[in-house]
Amino acid sequence: MNKFFILIVILIIGGGYYLYEDQKEKNLAKLICSEHFETSDKKCLDDYWNYSLELSYKIAKKNLPEYIKKVKSIENKISSIKYNLDNFNALEYGPITYSGLGLEREHKKVIISHEDTGDFFDASCRNDFKYQTCLISKSYDYNNDKDVVNSETVKITNIENFPEIKKILDELHSHNFHHYKMVIYGDLNKGIIHSTIKADLIRLEKIDVPSRVYESSLGSGILIIKRGEFEEYFKNKFPNKKDQN
Repeated sequence: MNKFFILIVILIIGGGYYLYEDQKEKNLAKLICSEHFETSDKKCLDDYWNYSLELSYKIAKKNLPEYIKKVKSIENKISSIKYNLDNFNALEYGPITYSGLGLEREHKKVIISHEDTGDFFDASCRNDFKYQTCLISKSYDYNNDKDVVNSETVKITNIENFPEIKKILDELHSHNFHHYKMVIYGDLNKGIIHSTIKADLIRLEKIDVPSRVYESSLGSGILIIKRGEFEEYFKNKFPNKKDQN
């Protein structure tokens, strides 16, 4: 009987502690949602850590038409770029891909061409640098029945020599938009982690992308801002409480 009684007491204490912690977390969620996010949305109350994502894409949908208009106006400048072709012979350059790098460190007079369509299923490179292109190799592994993608970012070392293109890239990137085609003629230096290219000529081309790519660019850009704002708020409001992510 004593053992049974002790077990009942333990269960009651354990259950009471769980209810106490659960209510404390609910109160915390209400405070954060009302004070920082200014909402009583159930999605926020259930998971305030990830509400920045929900909020960002709500804002993106609302502002998408204006965003597309702004980005397209920047994209339209691409067709008016003036290229300096004096003493330039494109036939002196040969295309190179990730699989064509070989063991050489320096590759003179090469062409790198990369197109970022924003398609989820397309191979892409990370945005490691503000001004970069990408080397990609796609193959099929028959032994493991899967696609194999190798990619490497290539940093442009002399973008300042192309002020018109730099200005357009800066404007696009300020809107978190990285979807265009870039063709670079120049000398490539192979690196251990990433490579660099000193460009003799950079050609920028506009590509047609669906509305969802604009929405994704806007949403992810807003998310970076909103997530940063939330982390700063949480750090200042609860300095002794650890980030749950």
